[in-house]
Amino acid sequence: MQDDDNFNDDANEEFDVDEDDDTFPDDDREVELEMDAAFSEVSQGDKLSTFLVDPWPKLTLLLTIIGLVIAILIPHEVWHTEVQTGVVAGHLFVGTYLILILATGATVLALMVWNTQTGWLKYGGITNVVVILICAVIAIVDTISWSLTKHGLFPSIFDAPMLSILAIIIMFCIYSLWMIRKTPTT
Repeated sequence: MQDDDNFNDDANEEFDVDEDDDTFPDDDREVELEMDAAFSEVSQGDKLSTFLVDPWPKLTLLLTIIGLVIAILIPHEVWHTEVQTGVVAGHLFVGTYLILILATGATVLALMVWNTQTGWLKYGGITNVVVILICAVIAIVDTISWSLTKHGLFPSIFDAPMLSILAIIIMFCIYSLWMIRKTPTT
C-alpha cells in the first residue's frame, strides 16, 4: 500500500532526542514560573491566604449545595404555608438563601481586608465578619421560627420577618469593607 510507504519514509532516519529538546521551549518550566508568580504573595503555611487567592469556586459549590438542600429537603407543604398575610414560608426560604449569598461574599471581602490591610483598619475586617455572621444566624433562626410557629424570633419587637433589616445591615458591612479596601495603607 502506498500510504504505508509514505508514512514509513522517515522510519529509517535516526531520531535525535537532543535536537528535538532544543527546538521546543520548556513549557513545563514556563508554567511553573507563572504559577510561582501568581502565588508569590501567598505564604507557604497560611491557609487563609491560599484560600483568598481564588475563593469563589469553593464558595459557589458550597452555596449550590445549600440551595439544593433548601429546595429538596424542605417539604412542599412547608413552602406554601402562609406565615403572615400575603407571606408564605417559601418567600422566607428564598430570602434567607439570598442573605446567605450576601453574607458569604461579604465574609470573603472581610477576610481579604483582614489579610491585606495593616494597622487599625485590619480589625475592620474581623469586626465585620462577626456582624455578618450574627446577621446570617439571626436570619436563619428567624426564618425557622416563622415557618414553624408563625411568629418571629423577637415577636414583641418585630411583627414581620427580619430579613430586610438583616440584608440592609450586611449591605452596610459590604460598603464599609469596600471603603476600608479603598483606604491607602502606609
